Parts: sequence; structure tokens; C-alpha cells
Amino acid sequence: MPMCEELKNEILRLERETKRTPRNFDLWRSLGHKLLDDKQPELAFDAFSKALEIKPDNDDVSKIVDFCRRDIEYLRRSSD
Repeated sequence: MPMCEELKNEILRLERETKRTPRNFDLWRSLGHKLLDDKQPELAFDAFSKALEIKPDNDDVSKIVDFCRRDIEYLRRSSD
């Protein structure tokens, strides 16, 4: 199975799991990382933001949210 297909399947699995257990910090964080790997910063931002809602004092995720925000802003500016 190609890596891209494996990544898509893992994203789908994590999305299902977050629906089943929406207050699971680790699932949201993992989903965010997989979405970044798949070059989907907007969706990664959403996933990491959900993780941050669960654990607002998590510095690592807070830094990643800031990174995603900057990445999204850069992509929007460069597409104009």
C-alpha cells in the first residue's frame, strides 16, 4: 500500500476515533500531526485547536497551533 494511502487511512481512522471519544487529547494531537504530514494545515490547525481546548496549558500543542496559524497566513498571502 503506498504511503499516501496509508496516511489517508490513518487520518480516516483518527477522525472516526475523535468522533467516538471527542475529549481525547492524544487522538486530536495525533490527527493534527497526520494532517500536517498530509499538507493540510487548516485541518491540522482545527485538530490541534481541539487538543488545546482539552489541555489548554500544553505548550507543545500551543506552539504547533501558532506554527499552523503562520503557515496558513503565509499560504493565503502567497496565493493572492
